[in-house]
Amino acid sequence: MKIAIIDSGEPEKSKLNIIKSINVTESVQKDENGHSTAIYKILERYLNEEDEIINIKILNKDLKGSSFELLKALNLLKNEKVDIIGLSLGTTTYKHVYGMHKAINYLIKQNIVVVAAKNNSGKISFPAEFDKVIGVGNSMVDVNEKKCFIDYFNTNIYLNINEELDIENKKIELIGNSYLVPHIVGLTSKILKENSIKDLEELLYILETEKIEELSIENEIL
Repeated sequence: MKIAIIDSGEPEKSKLNIIKSINVTESVQKDENGHSTAIYKILERYLNEEDEIINIKILNKDLKGSSFELLKALNLLKNEKVDIIGLSLGTTTYKHVYGMHKAINYLIKQNIVVVAAKNNSGKISFPAEFDKVIGVGNSMVDVNEKKCFIDYFNTNIYLNINEELDIENKKIELIGNSYLVPHIVGLTSKILKENSIKDLEELLYILETEKIEELSIENEIL
């Protein structure tokens, strides 16, 4: 499985097989704030050394990036032949939205699964709101402690997950939709390895009925 992660750079330490790193910012390639590092730590629970990762940095040390850099990253992936794209980020600006939509449509037509974080404040954000992109959030899970709710019509997944991550002997509480995305990317990878999927609806159905129980949550906060 070949997976692209668009985020804040390459972590200094990772068990994953990063075959290529691309930097579209003016900053250094490495992760400067720990965001990507946390994303990769979660992905390690689902992926193995046979899975190939393309790392693209668009966020700087302040977790800031532009819609142009996001568009550039998406266009770069047109020639990489990946299976899944994970974006623990998004933009609420409409600048470059047409270009992003065009790029996303092209990638989806290549049978690439795109998973993107919804905005933490509930604002419309891209690419999560685009058609056939799996948008991931945590605001619509019902109160009976159900782990997952799937909105098939809008291809959105809502997870009820709160956890802490141990990075360099420090406990970090993972707050925000960003940290839900790698769980869905990891489960999607497992589904694609085991099944011949005809469409996104089938993928979501298998995730909900078979794979959601394989969510790997460490140090869960109840």
